Amino acid sequence: MKHIIITPAKNESKYIENTIKSVVAQTLLPQEWIIVDDGSTDNMIEIIEKYIKKYPWIKLIKRETKQEQRYGGGKVVRAFNDGYKHIQFKDYDFITKLDADLTLPTTYFEEIAKEFKNNPKLGICGGVCYIEKNNALVREKAAMYHVRGALKSIRKTCFDEIEGFMPVLHWDGIDEFKARYYKWNVYSIELQVIHHRPTSKAYKPLKLNFNNGYAARQRRASFGLSLMRSIFKMRTYPYILNTIAYFSGYLSALIKGEKNILNKEISKSMNKFDYMKLFNKNEFNKRYLK
Repeated sequence: MKHIIITPAKNESKYIENTIKSVVAQTLLPQEWIIVDDGSTDNMIEIIEKYIKKYPWIKLIKRETKQEQRYGGGKVVRAFNDGYKHIQFKDYDFITKLDADLTLPTTYFEEIAKEFKNNPKLGICGGVCYIEKNNALVREKAAMYHVRGALKSIRKTCFDEIEGFMPVLHWDGIDEFKARYYKWNVYSIELQVIHHRPTSKAYKPLKLNFNNGYAARQRRASFGLSLMRSIFKMRTYPYILNTIAYFSGYLSALIKGEKNILNKEISKSMNKFDYMKLFNKNEFNKRYLK
């Protein structure tokens, strides 16, 4: 199978060489790898250009966005979309949004391609992220029915049907809800990928929870489901403040009459998915786990 990689990156000089080395060593190389510089101020571009000279299928696109705040996924998807516009090889089977702080096993894309080939209804797939902690690799917490935005591969026909990634908070869950709505399978497979920067470390928990609640209302999450989610937030520090922040965000969007970003049918399907996950685990596992 033929594939394309797009990597939005900003100030990744510390990690991107690891990612590049692991991609050029793949047993299944991409037709194109478009790296989008999203307004870097470090020496990341110099590192990339060194490899472009040796591997002509690596391309660099520059965005001048130093004043644009990177928060919650919108900016990274806009960078991805800029890279997408520069694809020259159109006859690919799947496309991957790949972060610049990962190290992939050598057979990573070969295994992803095999999974797509063996399951014609597989729309979105990816590996599993591990972080280095106390000289050991520890798996990052993530459900297997979800594919991390850091390494999300999507079949071209599925990508076209869901109309690509939305530049909004939780884009990497919305794409999966839309894919399932159109009867595609979505799941991760046991491929170990080293994630050199733990997820969400740059985000302040109260601001993140407020924005999460706000975004929940934007995608028509039900009132009851959002209330339950806000209560669950009490399990992590700063506990009750997380609950208040999340539900305040939801109510803020509700009071403002914030525009819905998903149509009613997709939102209805999304709410059914979440309610089944909470109240009918056996049916959920049977339906959504590989």
